[in-house]
Amino acid sequence: MLETDGHQILAMCLFLRTMAVLMAVLMAVRVWLPPTFVEANPDVWMSARVRLVHDSL
Repeated sequence: MLETDGHQILAMCLFLRTMAVLMAVLMAVRVWLPPTFVEANPDVWMSARVRLVHDSL
């Protein structure tokens, strides 16, 4: 059987718990943040910008 020191097991449990809490906080923050592109479409904006540049030439 594989023998593991008790300190290593506790350290791994603490690490996994910390990661779980971090992921929960990040998911909660993501829910409360507004969507990035609600009314702005970057494709339309870029194509209009390119058209403006080509029309001015």
